[in-house]
Amino acid sequence: MIKNKLPFFYKITFYTFVNVLLFCNVTFSQKRDLPNTGSEKENVFLLSNLENVKPNSPLFSNIKNIVTEQDGASTILFLGDIISKNGINQTPNQEEINKVENILDLVDAAERSVFVPGDKEWDDGEAQGFEKIKALGNHFKKEKIQVTPSDGCLGPEVIDVGDFLRIITINTQWWVHRYQKPESEDLDCPAFNEVEFWDELESAMNDAEDRNVILAAHHPVLSFGQYAGHGLTKQHLSPPIIGSFIAGYRQSVGTKRDLAQAALVYFSNELLKRLERFPPIIYTSGHEYDLQLNYKDGSYHINSGAIHQAKKTSKNRYSQFRQSEPGMAQLEFSNDGAVRMKVWSV
Repeated sequence: MIKNKLPFFYKITFYTFVNVLLFCNVTFSQKRDLPNTGSEKENVFLLSNLENVKPNSPLFSNIKNIVTEQDGASTILFLGDIISKNGINQTPNQEEINKVENILDLVDAAERSVFVPGDKEWDDGEAQGFEKIKALGNHFKKEKIQVTPSDGCLGPEVIDVGDFLRIITINTQWWVHRYQKPESEDLDCPAFNEVEFWDELESAMNDAEDRNVILAAHHPVLSFGQYAGHGLTKQHLSPPIIGSFIAGYRQSVGTKRDLAQAALVYFSNELLKRLERFPPIIYTSGHEYDLQLNYKDGSYHINSGAIHQAKKTSKNRYSQFRQSEPGMAQLEFSNDGAVRMKVWSV
């Protein structure tokens, strides 16, 4: 049974430590279990695009303070592009080591953490991507953090948190990676092709019963940010004609970071069809340097990629909230099915 939606609303408010810019009360309604705290409330923090943050930045301590001050149990969802601009090797440099230590310190502040790789973890989409993804798990071996989908697998992988929340992870970079990817004789992945993937995903969503469901991925499937081709006016003018050609290319064909890439368009269209059949679902992503809350066909799409820097996002009929200033999103899940969203300015 999937729970019915409660009335949707949001309001502006403020907290003493940092600004809280949004509250939303809604109900969005191979298995791997993380610790079950038995809490009646679960907090989920959405973090992405930390690759340019220096290890000595106060941002890490600010995030940790927010996590530790919450009532109830907390999960940190790292939604990709976390450590560096082109992933991390088996033998990282000192700055990468320091960054990993900061991330592990954040992990200690929560009951559990989930690390979903982004394109940067895949060597920024280049040839060493698969090797760097396999090495990623070696740097995060604490019991309270899980890199998933593991070993570069496509997914989906399921994490049940308590009795009323299910997190399903998807490796969206798999769809557009041009180089080596997992093969069936090497790894035990839930799926190795799109047919297997869609079957596994539908089963994971259908079997969730009365749990709220988060789909956790790096690339958004419903976005009005710059990687989706919106807000590129300045590029049209830099310089004229040539700039327009570049902007048009990004909107129609796409660079390796843009959402117009054919494989991502296919993935997005297919997933949106399935979300229409399995509402209510919360799809969470990073990638775009902004904060967005969009609603379509009974499901909610949250992009939380502006923790360090922010870019403009466009308004659309699906837009419920958008912010082009730095911040991060938090979800509060109650055992009655209600979900509250907060956006923190860190």
